[in-house]
Amino acid sequence: MNLKNSDTTKSSESGNVLFLILTVVFLFAALTYAATSSTRFGGGTDSDRETTRVSSADLIQQASYIENAITRMVTFKGCSVDLISFEHSPYDGTDVNYVNPSSPTDFTCHIFHPAGGEVSDRTVGGLPFDFSGNRYIQDVGTTVTAPAERAELYAMIEVGKGLCKELNVNFDIANPAGAPPVLDGFGEGDLFVGTFDGTDAMNSAVPDTFGKRSFCGSVAGVYRYIHVLVAR
Repeated sequence: MNLKNSDTTKSSESGNVLFLILTVVFLFAALTYAATSSTRFGGGTDSDRETTRVSSADLIQQASYIENAITRMVTFKGCSVDLISFEHSPYDGTDVNYVNPSSPTDFTCHIFHPAGGEVSDRTVGGLPFDFSGNRYIQDVGTTVTAPAERAELYAMIEVGKGLCKELNVNFDIANPAGAPPVLDGFGEGDLFVGTFDGTDAMNSAVPDTFGKRSFCGSVAGVYRYIHVLVAR
């Protein structure tokens, strides 16, 4: 019997067992950390951070599509901002929230119509974007005194708290005390039909959002992502 080879085999086997044990310990520790981090980030609102990141990217992308469509319509189709329509299919006046009486009847200034902006009319996370010209964003656009001339045209959509925080991280906006900033109001009760208000600001008490075209905040416990489509 070759004792030398036997000792070498036993040593090799012991090394393999030790390696497997250390691998299992490492994987367990990594999984525990990932689960803990996910729970801590989501705060019970979102399933995990990766899901939140994907949702965040989807929202930002859809808002950008709409903004770019408006730019094309203004540049190539002669649509002034007050002619823009966010009316949804079937474009027959039944979408009373967004019927813009000044919008051309050939639908060239309709964001979601094939003859207009050609933007996919879809929800994000099961919810639609809303559109308003009710409020102005501090330090975005002009500082004229006439209220209706300083209101921005903006998109907004309701989100969960965790997603709201992640959106602000993307835009380098602080979440004070671990929560999104509290805003003055969204203007969700005054949807865009071709006219602007601009009497009130949206973010007068949140300096970190001044000059920002995108941010997320809360009003009365409801969180919404805001994206300026046209700064005025």
